[in-house]
Amino acid sequence: MADQGSGQEFGSEIKFLSDIIEKGKSAGADISFWKLLADYPELFQDLIKFSKTKVTVGCDQDPFGDMIDYDNIVYHRKHHNFPWKANYYKLELLELKANMTDKELFDYIELKYMANLNLYNWLRDNQEAIPEEWWTKQVCFLGTVCCDARQSKDLDHYGVMVIRHSSFYGRKDSEWMFGRQTIANIINAGIPYYGIRIL
Repeated sequence: MADQGSGQEFGSEIKFLSDIIEKGKSAGADISFWKLLADYPELFQDLIKFSKTKVTVGCDQDPFGDMIDYDNIVYHRKHHNFPWKANYYKLELLELKANMTDKELFDYIELKYMANLNLYNWLRDNQEAIPEEWWTKQVCFLGTVCCDARQSKDLDHYGVMVIRHSSFYGRKDSEWMFGRQTIANIINAGIPYYGIRIL
């Protein structure tokens, strides 16, 4: 049987399974498959984990998700949908230059095929899918560039979403941190930032 921790981790899925079985009984449907999963929770949890490895991120769409972190979208690089697997992307050290123009910035994003805001929003909702190798890195989603509506549209005010882990700051707790950073700060930070290049 699955341990207590696993039961808590998959609580919503187990409740969903129980609801299916009860509704199936009421409707007189064949519930043998669902009953098998209920009798063997380890099998059910393995099935859930496998299904999550097959998820496809909708990066060919307009920006979606919680809009609280940004106002005006000034650039959004769409690209193909892809499964969230290590062989479909790679982290790449950003090489942004001081005093670069808007066109140079957007050309760089196009050339490097950088992941956009939709992946950021998906990872924020599925934090268990974030690779452990990111713990010591600051990872940017350069494929979507935003700007505070109250500010001028230039590199000092252009922002991109960033994921960091608390261990990046030497903290003992373990949590992912989500926020926005300006292009100018990334250029002048003196520490490496990484983009996600879609392969």
